[in-house]
Amino acid sequence: MMRKISLQRKKEYRVKAGTDDASVNATSTNLTATSLNLHGLLKAVPESTFVRFADVSIPADAVITKAYLTFTTLTASSTPTNLSVAGQVGNGGVFASTVASFTNRALTEATAKSTTPAKVAVNDLVNTGDLTEVINEMRSSNAVLKDLVFKVDGDKTGSYAARSFESSATMAPKLVLEYYSEDGDSSAQVATANDDAEEYGTAKTMNLVDNLRIGGYYTATLTPTYKDISAFRFNNVTIPESAEIEDAYLEFTTSASTTAKVSSNMEIRSELGSPGIYNSTAGNITSRSYSNLVVKYNQPAFTAKNQIVRTANLKDLINENRFNGWKDGQSMAFRVDGDNYIGSVYQGGGANSARLIIKYKNNGKGPSIENALATPDKIKNVYINELSSEGTASSKDAWVELYNDNDVPVVLGKGMYLTDKTKTLDKFEFSNLVIPAKGYRVVYSDKAPELGNNHLSFEIGGSGDVILSAKVGSEFKTVDSIKYTKQAYNQTFGRQTDASKTLTLFSSETFGTSNNSGQTNYTVQFSKDRGMYDTDFDLTMTSKTGTTLKYTLDGSEPSATKGTIYTGPIKISKTTVVKVYGYDATGNTGVLSNTYVLRDNYKNEVTSGVLWQFKNNITSDEYAQAIDDFPIVSVTGAAADLVATSYSPGTFEYLDSHMGGGGTNYFNYSGAEKFGQVSAAQYNAGVEVKFHRDYNAKKSKIQLL
Repeated sequence: MMRKISLQRKKEYRVKAGTDDASVNATSTNLTATSLNLHGLLKAVPESTFVRFADVSIPADAVITKAYLTFTTLTASSTPTNLSVAGQVGNGGVFASTVASFTNRALTEATAKSTTPAKVAVNDLVNTGDLTEVINEMRSSNAVLKDLVFKVDGDKTGSYAARSFESSATMAPKLVLEYYSEDGDSSAQVATANDDAEEYGTAKTMNLVDNLRIGGYYTATLTPTYKDISAFRFNNVTIPESAEIEDAYLEFTTSASTTAKVSSNMEIRSELGSPGIYNSTAGNITSRSYSNLVVKYNQPAFTAKNQIVRTANLKDLINENRFNGWKDGQSMAFRVDGDNYIGSVYQGGGANSARLIIKYKNNGKGPSIENALATPDKIKNVYINELSSEGTASSKDAWVELYNDNDVPVVLGKGMYLTDKTKTLDKFEFSNLVIPAKGYRVVYSDKAPELGNNHLSFEIGGSGDVILSAKVGSEFKTVDSIKYTKQAYNQTFGRQTDASKTLTLFSSETFGTSNNSGQTNYTVQFSKDRGMYDTDFDLTMTSKTGTTLKYTLDGSEPSATKGTIYTGPIKISKTTVVKVYGYDATGNTGVLSNTYVLRDNYKNEVTSGVLWQFKNNITSDEYAQAIDDFPIVSVTGAAADLVATSYSPGTFEYLDSHMGGGGTNYFNYSGAEKFGQVSAAQYNAGVEVKFHRDYNAKKSKIQLL
């Protein structure tokens, strides 16, 4: 049974404009005075005070327990004033400069009586009597009032005068409401200049000092140089854990307009977790983690300054963040992007900075994603689309990518399981993992579920099965499964196109994106494996029909644009490193390297300068025998790139002639740099090798030395 909870709330609203407080007598009005003469006289002429509070939020089910107006004293007084406060029935429209604008308002019969203190000093706060009955009568025909107007009359005794908005915006009259309600709302404003920011241009430069161009570009020149992404952060956002959000949006006040008849296709994402303030580090907006869901809408250009504009409903973004572990009272931030210049909005820290407004029911339902498939019996068309058992450039840990082929989001929660064991289908239970419609979600197979709901409790093996199951009642239903083969580092296995039945090994990842543009991994068959050979031979290479093979013999890496096209056998007449790259429109082989060491290569060793200056000290037979005495390491790359100051990419091969006795034939990608002090400048300098993701490599799992 759903439990509805009524919470006691206290809300405060100030007069927000100079035209929202006024002094009115029988023949004239004053909307610009700095003094509100609550005692009821101005130079012996009787007058009343009217105050208006705009954008007040009182839920329809609110039970008001206390309400009052607070005034800030303008001038000291030693004589009390008796006050009587009535309210306008229904919503109170804006004030005009005519007397009729005030006298034609229907007022409550109920009034709140109070007396100011006998002595008040400048800036003392003075509260009226309880307005509960007054406001209840004001709401009698419309429980959801937005704009509230009150009339304050003094009894013409004393001399109490209060500050108006013109006297001080921060000390203007205030309405205080206390009530119980199932409905709730949360409002937060960008507090400081570091709580919003722009990231612009190809260098991703940060701007924390200007008003923000939220349309996606900071000029009408729509090129990458002028690209602009904005972000807004709000402190201490209040959403009860069990609350159901009905509406949530950002509200901006425009600071600059444009005459261009354009609009921007906006995209908003929620930053995951409790975000910190922004700083000047390049890319400080785009480097953060954001929701998988995105809210898209069209925003017309700003036609005037000081317009109030709001976004589309952001509740699903906030709910995804709540699913991801966000807690009541933490900060919340949003990334705002678009495709046009439409003007700007005010920066944080001022009265017109951006606001976050959230309206919810505290009905015990908690977060949800609108129209999502969220129960095990409804889950369908979710595919294990791609996986990596060895890790890739995007993640050193193994991972599994899920694809949602539905037209609505999916939430994998209680009763949804992922496993790598066919006999243990409930190995890992999901916890509210959101996958957008026609979207992708990566879960990390790192045995670290404490890191978030996208981290599995197990590690997948080098090859095997992955099964996605739904538990309906006591029965498990297979939603999808995949049987995968071994991969090298940065290779992946998956569906050749999204959701298809055709499985393939990919030569590189399509992490979190469509497989449709993925490149299938092709193999190359060499007539001779890398290793040691007695004498010269012809090397042949074959691959998938239609594949173009390009090769190099100087250690540099071939590609689709570099190397010699293979047309027939290659004569290996000396110790040689053969590197090959094969490709067609839908796949490639990656760069492969085979080093061939000839035992009779003695004849090819050239005596020149420091090279082989003692060649005559050994015989060709001794040379051939020495080839087999120790394993050979072949580290190759572009010769010009090998320096002592930085690593350059290349390949690493480990050749052991004792392979029949447990020796090793090993290949990997690597980074290499010259090693040593003085020796680093010598011809035959030492070389330091690194296996790292920067060089498309993973640490070796075998003992090489």
